[in-house]
Amino acid sequence: MNPTGDRRLYFAYGSNMDPEQMAERCPGSCALGAARMDDRRFLINKRGYATIEPSSGDVVWGVLWSLTKGHIVALDEYEGVAEGMYHHEFPHCQLNGHLLKPLVYVDPVFSVAEPKADYMQRVVYGGRFFILPETYMDQLEARWSP
Repeated sequence: MNPTGDRRLYFAYGSNMDPEQMAERCPGSCALGAARMDDRRFLINKRGYATIEPSSGDVVWGVLWSLTKGHIVALDEYEGVAEGMYHHEFPHCQLNGHLLKPLVYVDPVFSVAEPKADYMQRVVYGGRFFILPETYMDQLEARWSP
């Protein structure tokens, strides 16, 4: 699928990696595959959901999606952008050796806590479904799963 034109690239690193969840939230979205974002760190914050923060030498793996403008409107609402829960950033990521600048949702709260019930189950399911590196997934499970 051509992600240009009226479509936008979106990097999901949390529960939006789950293809079933994305099919419900963004019908017609297209997964482009596993991608990596360098110099970022995955964490679960005090709200119980994932965010990423700058961290030299670390890597966050996720799924790159091609979305419509309508999908972004729906995700903005779901992610609480208007309420300041998440905001848009456009950092670099790599997909199959190509450097891209997708939309990513970042929660500005970086205080570490435990995930909401069943949240990590969706994260792990999505990451394993899209075959993110096994060592990365094992680290996420070991650190963040109950």
